[in-house]
Amino acid sequence: MSDTPNVPDPSFFERTNALINVANNQCSGVSADQVSHSFTNASTRFNVWLWSITSKDVEDLKARREQALDLLLQETHDAFARHFDEYVANYDAYVNANR
Repeated sequence: MSDTPNVPDPSFFERTNALINVANNQCSGVSADQVSHSFTNASTRFNVWLWSITSKDVEDLKARREQALDLLLQETHDAFARHFDEYVANYDAYVNANR
């Protein structure tokens, strides 16, 4: 696994928006909190799968557990901080305009 690139590939935001659209569509049947928990679980499971298939064997996978966790937590922290700050700066446009 490599570090998250500073410049996303050209379809990065397209994939991101497609996943958000799936989550938004699921909010019609259950609460946004429930969808958020499912989304987090699915993302985490996908990331573990990715670490699994990029490991030489189960021992390599086990040895890389802390590295995988540290990277996942750092990426999540950075994305959360970036998006949270954006919503604070644009609260009226992003939230109040849609109420």
